Amino acid sequence: MILRHENPIAVEIAWFCFVLVEVFASFKRGHMDTSAVCEVCGNYPAARIKLRRGVGLVLARRIYTADAVLCDVCAAAATSEYQSKTAIQGWTSPHSALMNPFYLASNAINRAKHKKRLRDS
Repeated sequence: MILRHENPIAVEIAWFCFVLVEVFASFKRGHMDTSAVCEVCGNYPAARIKLRRGVGLVLARRIYTADAVLCDVCAAAATSEYQSKTAIQGWTSPHSALMNPFYLASNAINRAKHKKRLRDS
């Protein structure tokens, strides 16, 4: 299937449909399971973790979210990176300064839950 780049919305819709079909096909074949390997290094066991960080932009803010299946070592590195960037960059707008403690606490809680899921698997 050849798509021209004349209509970027059509290209995005076609790509989304392609990815959706591939995901459902792999799920149907049984290749998608919750005890997956790490998306970064390929180690096992791995579990899903969701991390957030906020960046204040004077009058606005930007939120970054990582939702990945990671092993213990990669999750520790990702959590450390997100926590340090949030602690440094998250205080420069009023709304971001209010939300920053919640992002820091949420990441710490999610990391603890991730460790528990790894122990239980």
